[in-house]
Amino acid sequence: MARPLSARQRQQARDQRQQSSAQSAAHKATRRRQIIAGVVVAGLLVSSGGAVIAVALGSLSGDPTPVTSSVPTRPTVTAGTPAELSFPPAGATATGPLPCPLPDGGSPRTTSFTGPPPQCLATTPSGEVDTSVNYQVTMTTSAGDLTWLLTTASAPDAINSFLFLAGYGYWDGAPFDLITPLSWAEVGGAFTGDTGGGAGWELAPEAPEGGMISTPGMLAMAVEDNGQALPGRLQIALGEGATSLPLPTTFFGVLLDGSDVLRALQQAGSPGGIPTGEVTVDRIRTEAVPAN
Repeated sequence: MARPLSARQRQQARDQRQQSSAQSAAHKATRRRQIIAGVVVAGLLVSSGGAVIAVALGSLSGDPTPVTSSVPTRPTVTAGTPAELSFPPAGATATGPLPCPLPDGGSPRTTSFTGPPPQCLATTPSGEVDTSVNYQVTMTTSAGDLTWLLTTASAPDAINSFLFLAGYGYWDGAPFDLITPLSWAEVGGAFTGDTGGGAGWELAPEAPEGGMISTPGMLAMAVEDNGQALPGRLQIALGEGATSLPLPTTFFGVLLDGSDVLRALQQAGSPGGIPTGEVTVDRIRTEAVPAN
């Protein structure tokens, strides 16, 4: 059963991913040189002999397998091959406290904050969090949509932080950079290839003392070594391995729809957590719904 990754292990995963990307880039450069050389040789043979002569590019590299003339712009990812992930640039940096994001999604994408968000959940006339209002969230990814129900009463602080960051486009364009099949997938805070996840504050856990039971698709925030949650680092349970996450892990969203995306994440993972395929978050939409 997989064990949760510490901050040091996340750093090691980043280093391994960067090394794999460098090796892949070198391999692609070599293949480009081989293709160019093959074209030149073929041209010389045709011009000198007056007949069309097919040159197997594999013969230039010692590989007897012929190479077709159609060269893909991006190599096909096979199981066990680290994917070349595309990380979005960092968003704006807040210079002070920010208001709650605009409900229509018009707030500028921001990825660095000076501190915790204001209270953005619906409140009662007395100013307390209104637990009769829950939230439905749809995360659109490159593999399809994931839809969760966030029950306000279960984890108001985690949900408030999540809705605040989603409203400022914090995860827009970010790839899932750690994926362990049948365990969990992680995304967020990796805007320069780093697997940190701190948006500018930490949260005390809201899980019961004995922990929470996770089911596939449940949404959580990664827990740092000190037991505090990182609001910028999301986790999605993929299977029974998620039960090995630290007890303070607060699962705050139950999956309503998106089993096809879970399958895509499973296929894009590896036992060591390094993705072999890319699944990217496009945007996150939220709406308030009445509690049953």
